[in-house]
Amino acid sequence: MEGTGEIIARSMSAALAPVFLISAIAVLFSCMATRYGRVIDHIRVLLRDGKKLYGRAENPNFTEEELSALYKRAKLLRNTMVLTTSSILFIILAVLMLFVSIRYH
Repeated sequence: MEGTGEIIARSMSAALAPVFLISAIAVLFSCMATRYGRVIDHIRVLLRDGKKLYGRAENPNFTEEELSALYKRAKLLRNTMVLTTSSILFIILAVLMLFVSIRYH
């Protein structure tokens, strides 16, 4: 039968890899949040000053097309951020199940 110290050491070593995975996902999430903010800022500028900035463009619908593309990009980034957050949640649940299985094994 294993001692309490051995069980704790085994639990900690088994939980170490998911912790690094969570920190890597957090870095990616930070990059996505920054990108999302830039897209939203660009949308605000186009909504506020789009006609003034691109009023003389060759394509009269340029602002609307640009806004459409930016809205699609923002939606994609938002969905990606939601899925990234849910992946962190599932990793946490896996670590908790790991601790429970080691505890009651």
